[in-house]
Amino acid sequence: MRRAYVVSMTNPKSVAFFGSIFALVIPAHAPVGLYCVIALTCFLLSALWYCGLAFFFSNPRVSASFLRFKAGIERVMGAALILIGGRLLWAR
Repeated sequence: MRRAYVVSMTNPKSVAFFGSIFALVIPAHAPVGLYCVIALTCFLLSALWYCGLAFFFSNPRVSASFLRFKAGIERVMGAALILIGGRLLWAR
């Protein structure tokens, strides 16, 4: 679990996601304490999310159900991402 968490937290997509949000929300000359609170909050929220997912999918009934519907879920999500990307392209 620790290795999975470290991989997730060092993922460049996570850095880009949080960096883009912070660039818009945090003032340029924010106090150091604010940065510490934000870092701690991000750590706790990420830990809660990923540990929650791990506990949720460690249930045999949940994981079996997910595996049964995995292909359909991936198709729907893939189509949604294609539509969102197409909308972004069309808007430009």
